[in-house]
Amino acid sequence: MELSREEQLAALGAALYLVGIEVEASREQLEKLYQRGVGLNEPETLSAYHQFNRLSWKFSQIEEQYLKMKGET
Repeated sequence: MELSREEQLAALGAALYLVGIEVEASREQLEKLYQRGVGLNEPETLSAYHQFNRLSWKFSQIEEQYLKMKGET
């Protein structure tokens, strides 16, 4: 069963919302590490930074799909 354009937009919008929550949580984790004085080259910080970048990239990709599809309607 194929989703309608409106259903696809709704699904992309929901995905944006959920990934946005993850991006914000990841950003907060980086902020906590900074406030605790954990160095930028520490494995914990590097791992959190890579997680943030991965989620930010994922958000951007979904957003691009959403905007492209929304422009086609």
